[in-house]
Amino acid sequence: MHDARLRCRSPCAEERTDSAQRAPVALEIRPACVAPRAARIFNCVSHPTDGAEGTWTLYADGAARGNPGPAASGYVLDDPTGAPRASGGVALGKATNNVAEYRALTSGLARALDLGVRAIEVRMDSELVVRQMTGIYRVRHEGLKPLFAEAQALARRFAQFGIRHVPRAQNARADAEANRVLNGG
Repeated sequence: MHDARLRCRSPCAEERTDSAQRAPVALEIRPACVAPRAARIFNCVSHPTDGAEGTWTLYADGAARGNPGPAASGYVLDDPTGAPRASGGVALGKATNNVAEYRALTSGLARALDLGVRAIEVRMDSELVVRQMTGIYRVRHEGLKPLFAEAQALARRFAQFGIRHVPRAQNARADAEANRVLNGG
């Protein structure tokens, strides 16, 4: 399967290869500077780490019952060995599924930064969010623009950042976190 990639090493330097077929999308950002983090509040289960060496994997997913409707986000963060190290979710009240997807991404990225993670690969089943984060799609909806900006700012804080679309079945643990929160658990 062809892999469509966009690599950003500076705000102006881009390489892009697109395929006519649906292909996984990935983004790698190497930031020039680090901005201070804004305070975030979210429900999280975590385990301490000791330096966060290697590439971690973040699975993120949002859920909404109705669109808009009651919504929640969930994430699972695996260390470089593949062991789950943190998971959590946020009850969002009434929101769209796309808002829930972005909230899952930002919550997971924030938790990874709190743990000292420097290299991360994000996996999401939201093709829209992945393609917006990689620059393939523009963010047109006014309500998503601030969420997109927050996700981009968090992504720039990692020494290495990648994001790609995965089938829903490969994102089941993050989906379970979002539904756990949505069900009041």
